[in-house]
Amino acid sequence: MRTLKILSTLAVALAAAALAVAAPAGAATTVTCLTGTDHVAFSPALTNTTTLTSVTTSQAYGSALLPCVSDDPTVTTGTSGVSFVAPVSCTTFSSGTGGSQVITWNNGQTSTFTYTLTITTVAGVNVATATGSITAGEFAGSTAERVTVEAPPNPLSCLLGSGVSSLSGTIALTVL
Repeated sequence: MRTLKILSTLAVALAAAALAVAAPAGAATTVTCLTGTDHVAFSPALTNTTTLTSVTTSQAYGSALLPCVSDDPTVTTGTSGVSFVAPVSCTTFSSGTGGSQVITWNNGQTSTFTYTLTITTVAGVNVATATGSITAGEFAGSTAERVTVEAPPNPLSCLLGSGVSSLSGTIALTVL
């Protein structure tokens, strides 16, 4: 499990570094949050049977120890979350769906992030990439990408137990 945690943290850091390098010449990175946490709760708990499920997510970007870096020096951390209902199971997640989420920054400002979501499995971990733009609020008109890395649900809990009620992982956010 420790190795998986290290791999997932490394994957998020590498993805965020790649995003920062990919910025066009002369473009300022508006916000880069290389560290963060993601939590997803499922009701009912996930099993191997696809069921209409209430999904609630919460994200925290940056921290006191590793704050976000921004052109706006008052932005050091942020939070967001979204709830929706979808047919999911331990083995199937929605992918390619779109959404919108409000990020609340520590300075009291907000940014509406409208995105397309793609979920893939890389080296045994789930990688959710949300790509889109900031459509309202602070940083409106900027493009954004959020990369979340989570261990897959425990197969034994999915098969034999009462299911998987939550997953947690690491997250990186870049707004250009």
